[in-house]
Amino acid sequence: MDNPTNSGQQPENNLPTPPVVEDKKLKLKWVSVGVLAMLILVGVIVFAWFEFQKKGSDKNINQISSQPNQTQPIVPTPTPFPIDSNAWEMSVAKDEVKVSPNLVENNLIYAVKNEYRSTVYKRNLQTGIQTKLLEFDEGIKADKSGNLWSGLPPNIALSSDKQTLAFIDKEGLKIYDFQTKNTKTFIRKTEEGSSETEAPPKWSISSLGGTYSLARPLWSSDGKYISFLQSHYEGASFGVIDVESGAYFALKDVARGYNNLSWSPVSRSYVKASSGYEGIGLYVSSQSNIAEANNIALKFGKTEDTAFLETNFSPDGKKIVFVFGEPYDVRHLAIANSDGTGFTVLAEKTDARTPIFSSDGNSVLYFQKKNDKQVLVRYDLVNKKSTDLIILPSEFNRWEKAYWTKDNFFALVGISSSSGLTLGGDSTRMLVLDLANKKVIYASPVFDQFTNFTGLSN
Repeated sequence: MDNPTNSGQQPENNLPTPPVVEDKKLKLKWVSVGVLAMLILVGVIVFAWFEFQKKGSDKNINQISSQPNQTQPIVPTPTPFPIDSNAWEMSVAKDEVKVSPNLVENNLIYAVKNEYRSTVYKRNLQTGIQTKLLEFDEGIKADKSGNLWSGLPPNIALSSDKQTLAFIDKEGLKIYDFQTKNTKTFIRKTEEGSSETEAPPKWSISSLGGTYSLARPLWSSDGKYISFLQSHYEGASFGVIDVESGAYFALKDVARGYNNLSWSPVSRSYVKASSGYEGIGLYVSSQSNIAEANNIALKFGKTEDTAFLETNFSPDGKKIVFVFGEPYDVRHLAIANSDGTGFTVLAEKTDARTPIFSSDGNSVLYFQKKNDKQVLVRYDLVNKKSTDLIILPSEFNRWEKAYWTKDNFFALVGISSSSGLTLGGDSTRMLVLDLANKKVIYASPVFDQFTNFTGLSN
């Protein structure tokens, strides 16, 4: 019989498997089953453990959620500074609001700065027509970098008799006479400084060595002195020019820093509030020698832990009103006699800004932020009571340069600033208000930050 063929396929193996091989396969089968069972058991244990942890976490989360929030109370906090219901909520047209009555001083002297060029104008408050009085170039270019010196508005100041303008150009400190149109130089730069070695320039007054630039001129009330800020490699200090003699002297007894002086309206005396790292105190100069100043804060027990921020004289020059902080982020309002006696706290934790006496000296006015609104507040020194006078326009977040006009109207400057380092603000506007009749007497056009409203004149 012929052998069958598989047409090229492998021959089939029909022989039975040997017994030894069968035993080995059986053992391997049971070992595999055991390993699989062990893996299943481990998986069940791990799954149970994770479920237990999840339930425990959910329980803890529920317990935490059910507890009251300690940092944000459920009950709303009461309003910290309620605003009087009868306060004048003032609104101002976007365009210039011109004067309708004829004022004693019917012109505004102001300057604008574009890059290095500062231009001084005289603007009629009734017609809005203005004339150019003076142009000059300053030493530092105007920009919004946040640098204190480049962020300053034009460096000008109007004398109290409104006849002379002090200004600081790229050469030094000068005055300009509106009548004669003559210019007189008191401090002149004789040699430029070196930007490579950071060496300061040289000046016509040798004792100004170490001074890089001059800024913020300010007249004494009698027109005898002009004070100004001197910048140094670190920090700043103050100097004074005697306009009559041309003599210069440094205010060495005054703590250094950037807060400007406030001159007395009736005498050759000034007060300066200091809060910087270069010195802290409340300094009042001697009327006989203004180069000397006393820290009157020591007389009412305020030392290096107290920051003094802003200050002003009363109309008779006998008292001062000031803001101080303990610590720096908490502000209090107080008054004292100019010799340091009679220290009295008027209001605590008020966030008071730009305090000024009323024209009769019987009240103190100041700006305060209440419920995200800027409010002008009056404190009656006789009745010892505060009253909210005005809710100021919201487009300005800072108000300063407050003073009384000869018509007894209240002048002030609003500043809108997106950065506290940009001193001039992003936009600025001057207002003249009739507080008694709740009326806007004048509102300037809205200018950019590099504008200096230096005063009213005939």
